[in-house]
Amino acid sequence: MIICTYCSQNYKPCLDITLPTWKADRVIVYSDTEEFGIKMFEPSDDFNESCRRKIQIIKRTLSENPGENVLYLDADVFMVAPVDEVFNIPSDIIATRMIRRVDREYYKEVNAGVSFWRANSNAIKFCDEWLNLEYEYSKNSTIKLPEQYAFNTLCFLGYDKQTPWSVSNVSEYVYNYERDTTDDFIRYLKVYKPKLIHLKKKRWLDMASLSEVYRLADELSSVLGE
Repeated sequence: MIICTYCSQNYKPCLDITLPTWKADRVIVYSDTEEFGIKMFEPSDDFNESCRRKIQIIKRTLSENPGENVLYLDADVFMVAPVDEVFNIPSDIIATRMIRRVDREYYKEVNAGVSFWRANSNAIKFCDEWLNLEYEYSKNSTIKLPEQYAFNTLCFLGYDKQTPWSVSNVSEYVYNYERDTTDDFIRYLKVYKPKLIHLKKKRWLDMASLSEVYRLADELSSVLGE
């Protein structure tokens, strides 16, 4: 399995926390600086441009590594335990948060911060369509996250077998865990014992949350005999 990510220079302190936890045969970091990773972009303050780069680095990783299993992680995702079992699912793309949860129904879109890919022509075609659709959605000022909204659209088309690419879903509570408040984050962390934890909203700076994440990592490591 290959893990790929895009990390801008200003997010390097976050990557310093998460990167050592990523268990894979190879990790590829694309950046906007010569200081770390593979420089692929120039610095930008445009949020949508930064999100668009996610699509570009996924496509590049898939194109340069045919036949491989590829996991895309946002730079603020902490890996608590290996996730290779997800690739036993026979789909081109495997996403999270496709199920509408009663307790969190205000989240209407598939989250694009974690995604699993087969490096094949179908997945690359998905990325091409993703770039095109993101561009069209970016013209609509009512769409706040055109990159994620486009990902959502294309995932459901694949899930409904309307496209060449196939899409499956895995639980975000296990493979893309996050919560809106620190209390909820810690409470449900203990319940679900997730393998991938998304430290959104700069939760990687919150010592109360981070200490619980490390505690869980130690607990699962002991259970797995690592």
